[in-house]
Amino acid sequence: MSIFRVFPGDNPIENLYDRINYVIRPDAARLAFIYGAWVSPIFTYEQMVWAKEIFDQMDGKTFYHCLFNPEDDESYSEESYFYFSVEVAEILSAFVERKQVLMAIHFDEPPGLHTHFIMSNTGIETGVRFDLGRTQLRELKQQISATAVRYGLSQLRQKQWMS
Repeated sequence: MSIFRVFPGDNPIENLYDRINYVIRPDAARLAFIYGAWVSPIFTYEQMVWAKEIFDQMDGKTFYHCLFNPEDDESYSEESYFYFSVEVAEILSAFVERKQVLMAIHFDEPPGLHTHFIMSNTGIETGVRFDLGRTQLRELKQQISATAVRYGLSQLRQKQWMS
């Protein structure tokens, strides 16, 4: 089964820059496989901070770092996996309130491709803060799982919480 996990942590705004740089680092990600939903992949940090400043959402948890790992023995093309990952970024962006999401596929670690997502928790239209709880994560995983199956990937493990 595929895995979608949300990394634990407070994720204050001070950590956002380093986390974005980790996700898009050149030794792991390729420029053509980086995507932004409601945010530029080049100016992600500046745009996320700007949206948070406008809505006075600079304190506390400010973003989520998520990871998708397809099952080890699955067969897929890089192109179809990219389109799947873009669709997941759009699902994350539209879930509950429209949010900024950065997506980057990593090619650096065996056994194969995996995707990182940095999701702001501030709605870009209303400034409402989004807090991901167990119920919402379950709903989110169901949407991502259905999308994975449509792309020929295995469904997600549903019982795993943040780890």
